[in-house]
Amino acid sequence: MFNYEHHHRDDGKITIFAEESQEFYRFSVADDGMGIAAEHQEKVFTIFHTIASKTT
Repeated sequence: MFNYEHHHRDDGKITIFAEESQEFYRFSVADDGMGIAAEHQEKVFTIFHTIASKTT
């Protein structure tokens, strides 16, 4: 069960998608929350950057 303690409504919705291709799996997550303000998006999503180059 999901914890909605950070959602602005009690009836918040999270949708999770998974798609399989020949080479990889693609996962997507969407919610109906209020989102992340543009000025904060870089700070939030920087954690998903890789340290190693894809060519090594």
